[in-house]
Amino acid sequence: MKNSKTPYRKTLQSLLDGLTGDALSHISQTIFKTVCSSVEWQSASIILAYLSIEQEISLDELIQHSLQAGKRVYVPRIKGKTMEFHQIQNLDTTLFKKNRWDIREPREEAPIFDHETKEKTLILVPGLGFTEEGSRMGRGGGFYDRYLENAERNPHLITMGICWEDVLMKDLPVEDHDRKMQMVCCADRLIRTQSLN
Repeated sequence: MKNSKTPYRKTLQSLLDGLTGDALSHISQTIFKTVCSSVEWQSASIILAYLSIEQEISLDELIQHSLQAGKRVYVPRIKGKTMEFHQIQNLDTTLFKKNRWDIREPREEAPIFDHETKEKTLILVPGLGFTEEGSRMGRGGGFYDRYLENAERNPHLITMGICWEDVLMKDLPVEDHDRKMQMVCCADRLIRTQSLN
C-alpha cells in the first residue's frame, strides 16, 4: 500500500511546490479566517496546531490570534517514532529548535497536552491532501496517525484537516491505521465529514 501512495504524494507535493509565496500567503490567510470563524475554534479552550515548514500552509497567524484570545496552544515535538504536543506561550523563534526535518519544535520541558482532557480541544492537522470524506494523505512518517489513534477517542477533541481546493481529492489510498478527519478546512469553506459531539 505504501508504494501505491507514492504517486499521490509526488503529485500533491508538486502542487504545493508550484505555489508562489503570495499564493501560499493568501491561502494561509484565508484558512486563518475560516478556522477562527468556526464554532469549533470559538468553543475550544485548547488548540493543537503545527509549526509550518517551507512551502506549507502556515498557521502562525492563527496561533498568535488563538493565544491573544486566551486559548492554550500546543504544537508537536517528535521523539523517536512518537509525537507529543507541548504548550507554547508565543512564537518567539528563540524558544524553538529545528529538528532533522527542519520543523520548529518547542522545548522538551514545556507542558505536554493531556489527550484525556475534558476541555474542548481542536486539533489542526497538516497533510499533502484530503478527501471530502476526511481521508488524509500525510508525508509518510505516520506521526499523526499514531498520535490520533489514542487521542481521537476523546469526545472533547475535534480533528480538522488543513488544505486548499487543489489538493482536495475525490479519492486517496488508505490503510487501516490511517485516521480520518472529522472536519476539513478547505481554504474558505469547512467540510464536516463526521458527526461531531
